[in-house]
Amino acid sequence: MDLRGVFYRNGPNPQFVSDERYHLFDGDGMVHAFAFTDRGVGYRNKWVRTEKFGLERAAGRSLFGGMRNRWKDPSVADRSGNVANTNVIRHGGRLLALWEAGFPIELDPQTLETRGPWDFHGRLDRAMTAHPKIDPLTGELLFFSNVFGAARELVFFRADKAGNLVETRKIPVPYPSMMHDFAVTENHVVFPVFPLTLDMERASKGLSPIAWEPGLGTRFGIMPRHGRGEVVWLRTDACFAFHFMNAFEKDGSIMLDAMVGDRIPDDAKPFQEGKDDFPTRLVRWTLDPESRTVNKEILDGTGGEMPRMDERFCGQEYRHGFFVAQSHGTRTDGLWDAIVHIDFRTKGRRVFVLPGDDVLNEACFVPKSGGGEGEGYLLTLAYRGESGTSDLLILDSLRIDKGPIAEVRIPHRIPVGFHGCWVGKED
Repeated sequence: MDLRGVFYRNGPNPQFVSDERYHLFDGDGMVHAFAFTDRGVGYRNKWVRTEKFGLERAAGRSLFGGMRNRWKDPSVADRSGNVANTNVIRHGGRLLALWEAGFPIELDPQTLETRGPWDFHGRLDRAMTAHPKIDPLTGELLFFSNVFGAARELVFFRADKAGNLVETRKIPVPYPSMMHDFAVTENHVVFPVFPLTLDMERASKGLSPIAWEPGLGTRFGIMPRHGRGEVVWLRTDACFAFHFMNAFEKDGSIMLDAMVGDRIPDDAKPFQEGKDDFPTRLVRWTLDPESRTVNKEILDGTGGEMPRMDERFCGQEYRHGFFVAQSHGTRTDGLWDAIVHIDFRTKGRRVFVLPGDDVLNEACFVPKSGGGEGEGYLLTLAYRGESGTSDLLILDSLRIDKGPIAEVRIPHRIPVGFHGCWVGKED
């Protein structure tokens, strides 16, 4: 096996829980690192020492509110609630833990010790999305900041491969929404504005900041990456997607693949309560900026989430995609026990399913040395319901139905998490 490098995974693990209203999105970030060397696999994990973490550690209790409980101790009213729990990336020689409502937090890539907030040498003045994109052709980091409230705008940023912030653009949006992810192609950036609105003014009145307003419809903003061309906005039916698999250009259109909710909730409770009342399927939108039309095609009908692909083809036409799913649709905990591999060229699919009550996390693709697109491994953490422990599973990415080719046993539970990345030994 030619796996040599480190698999990093981020996710919520609360230091303190204020009451029974804890939401998965609110847990303190904990980064796990699996180092693959000639001697085997080493493992370590650490909490991200954010300002919030330090204040609560000193107080010995929870001080900040969250998705379900908006209460906040007056002593921390003006302090950052950044939990840095959503994603972890490596760019420009830095390892960054991300949370979309706060600054990136830099970590030591070997020890996982927290180095502190990273503001791109003072040029970043606001929160950064947890889903930036790294262009495999240029090494650039593309990301945005979603500014809620009266401003009704987002800000696009571009950093060069060394991590220097070289471009900033303010972009008016049709209405403020919960924009978690976005997509890039060789020549464009696509911003999705879904009618799951997010308004801090509502929160200031004691109401939920999240509301479902389907009458607003869904909008896609298409922005040229090069130059300062205008953003073209396309409109389609109300829907919602947390995560995009990829996007690419073809015959003058943009093909946009995402896990999309096609049964729209009549309110925003699933997002406030973390329930799986909002199943998503793999959908491809064809966006035509010339005719300003949007066409939708269901690529796979299996309910799933956390789409990944061979990121060497980010923004380019690609063949292989992966996502986690529920194998039989009868789970009531909103968690996943299967991985689906889609071959867009042959329309074939393969599925790996865990036994019993075991639970899977997002599957991260790792390219095989010298391999073509999709040739490599999938790394995913599996929680074993019977033993209460976790394992790191390693699967052949093109033969996942054959089961793991290796497993790393962990003698304790690793909480269900969000996103991760692979950093090869050359980095």
